[in-house]
Amino acid sequence: MTKIVASFILFICSFLLSGPRGVLAEEMQASKLSTVLGSGKLRAGTQAAAPPFATRREDGKFEGFSVDLLKLITKSISERFNTELKLEISEITSANRLSAVSSGNLDIVCGVTTVTNAREKDVDFSVPYFVDGTRILVQNDKGVENVNGLKGASVGVLKDSTSVGTLGKYASEINLIVFDDFDKAMQSFVAGRIAGVSNGGVILASMKKENGGEFSMKIIPRGRSLRSEYIACILPQDESSFRDAVNFALVDSYKDIDSFGGQYMEIYLKWFGRNGSITFPISDEHRSLLANTRIWTD
Repeated sequence: MTKIVASFILFICSFLLSGPRGVLAEEMQASKLSTVLGSGKLRAGTQAAAPPFATRREDGKFEGFSVDLLKLITKSISERFNTELKLEISEITSANRLSAVSSGNLDIVCGVTTVTNAREKDVDFSVPYFVDGTRILVQNDKGVENVNGLKGASVGVLKDSTSVGTLGKYASEINLIVFDDFDKAMQSFVAGRIAGVSNGGVILASMKKENGGEFSMKIIPRGRSLRSEYIACILPQDESSFRDAVNFALVDSYKDIDSFGGQYMEIYLKWFGRNGSITFPISDEHRSLLANTRIWTD
């Protein structure tokens, strides 16, 4: 009789523990969301020198487009779960942005990270919040009108960036020079040691302005990217409740994007509008992606 009772108890326990939303499973293993809510803080990461997405000011505080999105996410989670979360932002780099989240040191990273299958082996991603793609910044007086004009030339790229793979596939005759720091790549470009630098179009537009290249530099291809890329926040793997909370905040901000309104558009225009850090009009592809993402909340 004792064996029968023991077997029955084991069966009930295994039933309760089975499935991602088992009641006992949730109680025995704290989720990322419950940990964040319990700690009263959201530990976030972003770049320190990737304007207008994120920069660290002289006073040590961060500002930028992705920083404002992190503030929006923090406020949304606080209101939905009736708690007061404090946003703590740390500096990350292209080299440690994934490991910072997968190791548990940070809860979320929002910056300039393209969603790829290879990266999703270690982390998860939020819904996309930006559409951009690989392009190349060149000097205006070199007569380069398209990628074909750079055959045999040297172009700087950031190590482990998606630009490396994109240029290798769509512009294989370009000689890629890999840099650990994109600022160093820009310095080499400005000094004339390389013919161009490659990154997302919005980053190149920012670098062009920062280096006084409004008239002396240009971005190719004009009006489009070599390949469209979706940018999203890096999240811990297999933490669905936390991912849902982040996605709800982002998608909710996309309301009225069709009419160029809503929270997201307000933040976008602050950094990319006529009076923003740089002028980078939102594309139809970008707006359409965000509008269609709203089905996630239906």
